[in-house]
Amino acid sequence: MDRSRSQVYQAITVVDKLSPHVTDDQLESMGITKASDLLRIMKQTGRAPSKEIISRATDAKVTSQVLENEIYEKYHVRKDYETGRLRCIERFYATDDEWAEILRAFDIAARTDPVISKNTPSGVRMRMIMTRMAQEYLSTHEAEVNHAESMG
Repeated sequence: MDRSRSQVYQAITVVDKLSPHVTDDQLESMGITKASDLLRIMKQTGRAPSKEIISRATDAKVTSQVLENEIYEKYHVRKDYETGRLRCIERFYATDDEWAEILRAFDIAARTDPVISKNTPSGVRMRMIMTRMAQEYLSTHEAEVNHAESMG
């Protein structure tokens, strides 16, 4: 119940802070995720979001991830807990079995000691999981592959 209440308060705050800069129709068409990204611009730059970025936020063809990339490129604004550059792994198709195996690997990587808390923000958590998996794979196979390539 507390989480739902805090989400409602967050939405109210976003609408309240953005309402001088966007119309109700614009807020409705962009949704709370994109609106929260626009509020982050205001908080970190002290400026209202540009008409261009508001237009992009209201465009249904622009995903929240694409908008987040554009915000970073234009304003150099990121979430408080994020470091580095925003990276996007290519989209790909996977069968149900392949996807289940990928999710199982993510779960095991997160639960391996030291455990990555489920309370960690999702982007940070995924970065930690992917880094952990990359380190494991590299430590297991990199020398072997590099040796084989140098021999042939």
